[in-house]
Amino acid sequence: MRADSRPLKLAVATLLFVCSPLLYWQHKSPALAQSSASETSTDSVDEADEVPVLIAEVVIEGAEGEFADLIYQTVQTQPGSTVTRSQLQADINAIFATGYFSNVQAIPEDVSAGVRVTFEVVLNPVLTSVQIAGIQVLPQTVIDAAFGDQYGSVLNLRRLRVGIEQLSQWYADNSYVIARFVDEPQITDGVVAFEVAEGVIEDIQIRFQNRDFEAIDATETPISGYVTEADILAALAIEPGDIFHQEEMVAALEAVFALGFFEDVGLELDVGQDPRQVIVIINLFELPGAGYDESSCAQQVTAGQFQAALESCQAQLEHYQTNGDRRRESYTLGNLGLAYAGLGQLAQADEFYQQSLGLARQINDRRTEALVLNNQGRAAHDRGQYEQANTLYQQALSIARDIGERALEEQILLNLDGLENAVE
Repeated sequence: MRADSRPLKLAVATLLFVCSPLLYWQHKSPALAQSSASETSTDSVDEADEVPVLIAEVVIEGAEGEFADLIYQTVQTQPGSTVTRSQLQADINAIFATGYFSNVQAIPEDVSAGVRVTFEVVLNPVLTSVQIAGIQVLPQTVIDAAFGDQYGSVLNLRRLRVGIEQLSQWYADNSYVIARFVDEPQITDGVVAFEVAEGVIEDIQIRFQNRDFEAIDATETPISGYVTEADILAALAIEPGDIFHQEEMVAALEAVFALGFFEDVGLELDVGQDPRQVIVIINLFELPGAGYDESSCAQQVTAGQFQAALESCQAQLEHYQTNGDRRRESYTLGNLGLAYAGLGQLAQADEFYQQSLGLARQINDRRTEALVLNNQGRAAHDRGQYEQANTLYQQALSIARDIGERALEEQILLNLDGLENAVE
């Protein structure tokens, strides 16, 4: 079973946002008039070309008390020191890094004793509430625990980020492993609003694969299965609209595997048409004969109980026809052909083989098509029609290889060996 053998396409994503400094200079000092309005780092500045200037005074506007003190303690620009343009820029970034300010400007101005630098700041509003859109499973108590002690205080973006990380950790700890925050928070008058995509399942898709884990065969045709999609979805017990939950999904995959029809059950995720939602893809590799026929029909044919098989296969055929299960109808027609062949009634056998083959081709059931061609080849072989048998075997072999049915391929190759020995 491959319930956890494939990496998820969607990973847990936590919003780590940084409020970008909105910075401009009001250049009044010739020595500091080199910075552009958009610079927020010093990477592109050649400090060797900068002219240091003597700082006569440092003034804070827009903040008082503890917040003014915080700025004074944060910046390296101090009266009596010399400062370059890049050093002043570093101070602006350091003020932003405290998390308390939404805008910072550094305004240098020549005075008699040197340069006065005024840091004009805009203090964040007092945080009054955090509003999160898209919640279905996140408890309000968890939100309150993450942000409650911040309410009534000046919004600090660093503390806000820590709260968001706590929410992300709650999702991870509770198996909502693809929950993620969408875009940056919007801050309006003390209200912080953002959106979470918790991992709503938009659609569930069933995809059959061959032994090489390919979903299409050599002819670019999707590989079909015999177990019905309805049976698989019933076993999953997960529906569109549910929130993706890792532990529940593992249990669902185990339930599908427990049906006994699959050698491999795998999970893949894709982004939905709504990028905030997810498409769940169940990849399946059927065991040989999986889901063909749960009745005694196939068992009796295999056991050589051909007369009894006619009755049970006919009853099963009527059931599949009534319920519109055309794949199993095609397979059962083939079993009826085998039963009649076993009784020596070759004309009736050929009739059912042809019906099975025609329906298999009509619904693009290439596995049944290959099985019937192989059985027809065997019948021609038994009648001594070796050339026709070879043609039928080769057609069946080509399809078996196209769809990756290695067990059937080996069986056909054995039949071809037997045909070669008969001809010799």
